[in-house]
Amino acid sequence: MSLDFGLLTLSYSDNLPYYTYCEQIGKEIRDISDEIPFEIPDSWEWVRFASIIELQSGQDLTPDKYNANENGLPYITGASNIENGNVIINRWTEYGRAFAFKGDILLTCKGTVGTMAILQQEQVHIARQIMGIRPYNGADTDYVKLVLETLVERLKAAAKSMIPGIARDDVLFSLIPLPPLSEQHRIVSKIEELLPYIERYGKAEEHLTALNTTFPEALKKSILQEAVQGKLVPQNPDDEPASVLLERIRAEKQALIKAGKIKRDKHESVIVTRDKIPYEIIDGKERLSSCRRGGAGVDWELLQPF
Repeated sequence: MSLDFGLLTLSYSDNLPYYTYCEQIGKEIRDISDEIPFEIPDSWEWVRFASIIELQSGQDLTPDKYNANENGLPYITGASNIENGNVIINRWTEYGRAFAFKGDILLTCKGTVGTMAILQQEQVHIARQIMGIRPYNGADTDYVKLVLETLVERLKAAAKSMIPGIARDDVLFSLIPLPPLSEQHRIVSKIEELLPYIERYGKAEEHLTALNTTFPEALKKSILQEAVQGKLVPQNPDDEPASVLLERIRAEKQALIKAGKIKRDKHESVIVTRDKIPYEIIDGKERLSSCRRGGAGVDWELLQPF
């Protein structure tokens, strides 16, 4: 059904035991209570977006109709021209037909959907990937932008095309809560006050995510470090010394060599400790152990505390 949004009004009736929200378009009146998602303060009103904004759809230009020489009006083609809430100009045209003006909200409706900025340039031509949204007097531009941000995912989901996008009529027909103008200003001011905290929380969340990714492996390395340094479990004085174990291993190796099952290691290393200082004997030559000197092999450096 085609709707004339210019004739759309919204009201509610309380002649019944419960509130009934009714919408009048021309002479037609219908109950829309099931569309109302939540209660709002008495001084607020539910309205269709079409009641408070003018929406300009964009039009594409063929390559011969625009340039990179700063001749004509800026030409905004898509999300690549909107970055961190700012409009980036890299194309111009002398054939503008779909205009957005300073103070309009630019909303990407195709491609990277949902990117927004408030236009600071006096006048631009917008491509079909962009909608220009101009609030009427009585609607704060920043408040309208905040409402749009809450609607983007629902508008994307409502799209009937297989290509992700936002439809013009879905924007215009969206129900939104409209506070008094002074309260719109207060809401925007409060959001601006909270944004630095939200950004800080976002950075903390990113740090926590990174920590959760690296923590298990770092913890495993730290536990292994404690284990190889003899700090993970208590020492039992009744345990057989490792020196006795080594003698038994050496005896077993000698037996295997004698039986011809393994070959003798030409550079066999034997580490001995004197006065708590480790020495290594290789090829009959004695030197300070590489562990003592910090040489290659096992990395004995302790991990930093978390």
